[in-house]
Amino acid sequence: MRSVLALACDDHRLSDELRDIASDLRSTNTVLPKPREKSEELKLRLLKLREIAERKEYAELVKDITPRKQVEEPFSSYKDQLGFGLHVCLTMFRGYLVGYASFRALFNHNPGLSAAGGILGLVLAMLVETLLFIIKTSKDDQIQSSKLSSSFTPTIKKNQ
Repeated sequence: MRSVLALACDDHRLSDELRDIASDLRSTNTVLPKPREKSEELKLRLLKLREIAERKEYAELVKDITPRKQVEEPFSSYKDQLGFGLHVCLTMFRGYLVGYASFRALFNHNPGLSAAGGILGLVLAMLVETLLFIIKTSKDDQIQSSKLSSSFTPTIKKNQ
């Protein structure tokens, strides 16, 4: 930097004002501040980001060679969709039968109340099926996210 200022002071193509500023800057002793120390947390984060970038770069290099990862989506095939649909229909039918039979026994064979009990059983079976589906998909999401996060955990190499 001092050499640039010295050249600027001697350059006659520059205006007098710029040469004066360059000579003033050259004569003052400027002390540059030290760069701040990086915290351990920042160093670990940078290491983790560097490893993630290396893995992405490596995956990009070998994407033609390695097989693609299968992402398991719920109902990704017609067999899954058909199986789940039949399961839900069968569960709703069983709920209707249980509700119908229980209300028929409770209310002395009244056909209107028996049908209402069947509909109530059907709705309860559908709610149970929905709740079970929500629990299953949220567990699958948690498993997949934990697999992804565990694959990106930084490994600290010790110098020996």
